[in-house]
Amino acid sequence: MTAKAREVSARIRGAGTLDDVRGATERYLELRRQAFRAAVDITIEMGQIVIEVKKRVGSLFDEWLDSVGTTERSAHNYTTLARMAEEHPGVYPEVEGAGTDPPRRIASIRKRT
Repeated sequence: MTAKAREVSARIRGAGTLDDVRGATERYLELRRQAFRAAVDITIEMGQIVIEVKKRVGSLFDEWLDSVGTTERSAHNYTTLARMAEEHPGVYPEVEGAGTDPPRRIASIRKRT
């Protein structure tokens, strides 16, 4: 449980439901961690696909991006993450708190390494 979550739990102690809130908070945070990891795993796989398709279609790559509804910038972020995952497989702990935009946050971490 994070310090902020403990603080919130402490403030609502008077409601008599601290154990329920603590359990709900812990479950929420665990689900958020799982969702983050799933999002990163999916984004890595999407990046691997983008890399492979770009090799295969060459000059038609922009058309392919349009056909799947992805921008060049997003494709770049996906491929950056895929390459970083290959080069630095232990990066998960550093990006666990990436928030709502893991690919962009992870891409920024790669620039620092």
